[in-house]
Amino acid sequence: MKKHLNAGPLRELDEIDRQICSILSTDSRTSYSDIARQVHLSRMSVRERITNLQKNGIIERFTIRINARKTGAPLAVFLLIKADSRKVESVAEAVAKHPKVDSIYATTGTNALHVHAFLCDSQEMEDFIHKDLYTIDGVIEIQSNIMIKRYKSDRLLLV
Repeated sequence: MKKHLNAGPLRELDEIDRQICSILSTDSRTSYSDIARQVHLSRMSVRERITNLQKNGIIERFTIRINARKTGAPLAVFLLIKADSRKVESVAEAVAKHPKVDSIYATTGTNALHVHAFLCDSQEMEDFIHKDLYTIDGVIEIQSNIMIKRYKSDRLLLV
């Protein structure tokens, strides 16, 4: 087992684990029986492998992808927030509390946070930036981009 900084030991995945992860990342509701047929194992063996993948932190959670455009938040926004170096953590925590924020990433560069949010329209985006984000102590600068088309959004990193 390899060791990665701040992440604990790394576990090498065999081909069957990779197949299971691929199947689940496409449809997390796939039954053990269906997966077993696809990877040529028993249902119980698949269940045990998935349990181990969860215990080892490889599978963090099972989820769905919601089409924001069909739920009243059609404006996908990407923000790069420059923060005071001493306040990056507190800025990230404050931004994370906003219900329209989907994800936040710390990035390389000048104390930057990369934020994804889904908003109703350009007025809500303006309010979000000026009334919510710029009022957070430690926010220095915000750059924004609006997504106009998604080409790929799969998170199949290890498979």
